[in-house]
Amino acid sequence: MKTQDINTIYNKLIRAAYFSTKMKNWESALEQSEIAAHIMYKYSFFFCDAQADHMLRTIGREVIRKASPKRTEKAVLFYDSFGQDRRGLAQIYMRALCKAGYRIIYLVCNKNAKCYQKTAGIVQDSGGCVVPVLMDNRVQRMRRIEELVTLYAPDCIVMEVHPWETAV
Repeated sequence: MKTQDINTIYNKLIRAAYFSTKMKNWESALEQSEIAAHIMYKYSFFFCDAQADHMLRTIGREVIRKASPKRTEKAVLFYDSFGQDRRGLAQIYMRALCKAGYRIIYLVCNKNAKCYQKTAGIVQDSGGCVVPVLMDNRVQRMRRIEELVTLYAPDCIVMEVHPWETAV
């Protein structure tokens, strides 16, 4: 595929997402943005798009309430959109955080618990908890994550996400 063709497809998707944002159709805008970012990632394009960034910030402001929960001492919310034991970086981070005395709240997006069984074991062995976040709808996923942040009030949030993920 030619560079010009990729840019054309990307621009059309972002325009469609921008239109969906104007219509307050957040899910459609997020889906179109995610597809556009996935295409750019697949073809190894490095980019920064001020319009897309602004649009995603606008969606975030509209979808997420501004809660300021009291922070929990020594708790980390770890969001993992991969949910794969074979992706060892999550386990390395979690072991280090557990060793430092942090309680891990592990939000995982994989529907197959066998895929992240080892990682979940690290979390549970150190007194943390595993919370599946399985919504296919991006807006629902954003709101669920917001609920969990408010509920657990972590000291900080660590996110291991797909490069094209828009719902976090």
